[in-house]
Formats: sequence, structure tokens, C-alpha cells
Amino acid sequence: MPDSQLLEEYVTRNSEAAFQSLVARYLNLVRATALRQVRDAALADEVAQAVFILLARKAARLHHTKNLLLGGWLYRTTRFVAARALRGEMRRRRREQEAFQMQQFSSTDETWCRIAPLLDEGIGQLDQTGRDAVILRFLQDEPLHAVGDALGISEEAARKRISRSLDKLRAFFVRRGFTISAAVLATALAGHRAEAAPAALARAIGAKALAHAASSPAALPALVADTLQAWQWARVKILAGFAAAAALAASAVLLTTYSGPSPVPPPAGLPAAGNLPSPPPAAAPSAAAATRGAGPKTPGGSPSRPWMPRPRRESPTPEFWSIASAT
Repeated sequence: MPDSQLLEEYVTRNSEAAFQSLVARYLNLVRATALRQVRDAALADEVAQAVFILLARKAARLHHTKNLLLGGWLYRTTRFVAARALRGEMRRRRREQEAFQMQQFSSTDETWCRIAPLLDEGIGQLDQTGRDAVILRFLQDEPLHAVGDALGISEEAARKRISRSLDKLRAFFVRRGFTISAAVLATALAGHRAEAAPAALARAIGAKALAHAASSPAALPALVADTLQAWQWARVKILAGFAAAAALAASAVLLTTYSGPSPVPPPAGLPAAGNLPSPPPAAAPSAAAATRGAGPKTPGGSPSRPWMPRPRRESPTPEFWSIASAT
């Protein structure tokens, strides 16, 4: 019986025998296609089951479709369902892996033991806003709206900021050779927030802090004095750096102001001013050239004089006067 008649029997008379015939006819095609996609027999059976459920639900519409090739429709539907199944399987495996990591974390505390020594270094490498968000959310156990109020942003912006900071922390641990998901990292941080200190310790620390609040530096504990000295030297270095930068900027301004205009380069093809050739030295005139009319005459009849270089800003010498009187 053709596919169209079997579909008609199923749609009009709700014939289970007709639908079973379609399943028996196309099950091999559907299952083989699904198996090539998912490469898992159990998952392929699940895909085939979903495809024929879709066929049963869409049979009325398919029955009225002209020129329907049922094998082609089943093939396309199988590929689509298999792709969705693979995506869901990947999500399921990822959730199982995260759940396994969380179980390992909760049972043996191995995860926290591995990330705890590096946690503060990773938090320290975050930007200030991200670091404050992580501290407020996980170390101080503040709700998201309180984190947003403290940072001056909305609750949704605070959630995104924390998510980006967790991704950066996860990348930090990956670079250190420890792969961990952001979800497991968040769970670890939330499960090991700042532990409550004993009340007696809090009272003792507060009383000692108040006692040394106004005491002289000599009476301070060694660690406190060393920290204050380190802060002071850091402040001095910062001020010295600012002073050096200001002096450098002032020197640059002075050099720019008093250096004068830059020399104009000579036109192309001409030597620079410092590379001009010096004039040839003056040659002593001969006795024949010193006598008027001794040289050749010009076409106008006047005798031509030998070439003599003009002195450059020099006082006339006796030799010059003797030559001038001779001419």
C-alpha cells in the first residue's frame, strides 16, 4: 500500500495498523540516519522514537501535502532531531561533569585545596570594580542588589560584572594548570566565604586597636610600624615620580620655547650653507697684467683687465694699493 494511503488510513480512521506499517517501512532509514549523526545506539533509538512521534502529530498536515515524499521528510526530520539531541547530550554531559566536580568538592574538598593558595593572587589581578564585586558577593556574602548599590550600578549590571570576573578567575586558574568551570568556582567561593571569628578574639583585637590608635610610633607593634614605614616610602616614591615628570615636562617646554626657529633647508639640488665651497685664494698679478693695456682689448677698444677676486670684508692692504696705483 502506498504511503499516501497509509497516511489517509491513519488520519481518517485512526488506524494503528496503517501507522505501524509506516514505522516498519521507514524505521531502518530513520535509525541508520540517526546513528550516523549521534554515533550512539541508545541515543539513535531515542531520536527514532522522537521522529515517529512527530510523524504521528504531523500526519494530518502531511496527508494534504502535494507530491510528498515521506522518506525525504523523515530523513530531514531525523537530521534535525539528531542535531538537537546532540546539543542536549552535550549540555547533559557538561552538567554531569560540573555536578561530579561539585560532589568531589563537597566530599574531599580537593577543589578548594587546589584553588585556595592561588585565589587571592587571582582576585588581585582583577580590575578594581571586578575585585570589589567578587569580594562583596562571595567573601562578604552580599546579595546582588547590595553589590549593585555599593558599586553604583544596577542589579543586572552587578550580575554581569560578577560573571565576567568569574570568567577571568577561571582563565587565571587554567593558566596555572587547573581547569575549573565558572559554576564550580562560584560554588567554591560561596562555600568558603570568610569564616566567622570567635567573639572573644573580636573584642580583644578591637580593644588593642583602640589602645594603639594614638600611641607613639615607638610603642607600636613591629608589624604595624613596618607597614607604616612601607606606606610612607611608597608615598615618597610616588611624589618623587610626580616631581620628576613635572620637571621633565617643564624642560621640554623651555627647550621648545627658546630653541628658535628651525633652519630652512636649501632648495633641492643646492648644497647646504655649511657645505658651500670657499672662494679660491687671490693670485698675485703678473707684471704684464699690472700694466694698463697690456692685456687684450675688448671690441670697444678698451683694454680688458685680468680677473681679480674681491676681498670679503677685509681692509685694503699695501699690496692692494700698489696694484691700484699701477693701474
